Amino acid sequence: EPSLLQKFSKAFNKEMRMMFYGKREEMWSRDTRTDEEKRERFDRSKSTLSWGEWDYFAEAGGGAASSSSESDEEWEAREAEEARQKAEILKNAPARLFESNSKDSVMEGMLSSQVQYVADWSDVPLDEKERFLSGRELAELCFDKYEKYHDMAVINFKPFGPDKLQVALNIYVVALGEFGFRYSEEQYLEKLDSVATILNALDQAWYVKQFLNEERRVRKGFLPSRPREAFCVSVALNESPTWKYVTKETLDAWFIY
Repeated sequence: EPSLLQKFSKAFNKEMRMMFYGKREEMWSRDTRTDEEKRERFDRSKSTLSWGEWDYFAEAGGGAASSSSESDEEWEAREAEEARQKAEILKNAPARLFESNSKDSVMEGMLSSQVQYVADWSDVPLDEKERFLSGRELAELCFDKYEKYHDMAVINFKPFGPDKLQVALNIYVVALGEFGFRYSEEQYLEKLDSVATILNALDQAWYVKQFLNEERRVRKGFLPSRPREAFCVSVALNESPTWKYVTKETLDAWFIY
């Protein structure tokens, strides 16, 4: 039978979690660990994750960053081929693509759209290994940037009206191995596999990779450089240059809004 102090501590921790982590997460991400898993301390020696002690991408061949295991010649050849393919896209555009003095406003609009399309997709990797990711790769990228395996979720909301759907990847302060974290390692990786599946379906995994490979910094003047108790790190997928090409049918397939 738990003591009064233990009951108070449990209730207090739950209230603090609800305050900082949210009722929504409590509702949709219930703690499904067994009682035994809840009692056990996390044992890193049994973990299948790297914890920064070895190069996951080089040794496990984990997706985009696995290019670190390439030779200089292979890397240069791959970069040259990708540059050639992107140049081919520009080459096949109409000859008047860059003219600005066209008198035909319709044609001018079409050409302007083509220029914008090429610009929007210019940063998207052509190699599928770099364009998409797995839950394990997402976890390792998170650890590389924040030195913790933080919890993550793709959320959607409409702060600017019913026709302005916003979608973001939220990175929360709670992390694998910490007291009270509601997932075992297996459950955590299963959840991140689901997150990665959504990002891949939206063709925004490359955008998230780009963000996680950037240096930590304060964003927009006040948003934290890493997850905090009162603030998660939110990667706004709507700010991706290719978000405008995500179809309504794709959004309807993944979100209820």
